[in-house]
Amino acid sequence: MLRGARTVATGAFHFRHLAGFARLVLVNGTVGTAAVAEGRPRSVTCVSVVDGLITGLYILADPDRLARLDVSGLQA
Repeated sequence: MLRGARTVATGAFHFRHLAGFARLVLVNGTVGTAAVAEGRPRSVTCVSVVDGLITGLYILADPDRLARLDVSGLQA
């Protein structure tokens, strides 16, 4: 787990190449994004916001877990 705004932002920066593939989705009942490229999910991200501040950032990038997701409705 990463902590601190700068550390988290730096970690999230590594996923910037997927931004063009991101689609809005519901992740555990909250708004998030799923990046789908070449018909395969590459990452799922959701953000927790409290009082207008980001308090949590969750990025799922584990290929084994992503492979179990149905992204058929997210094709570009």
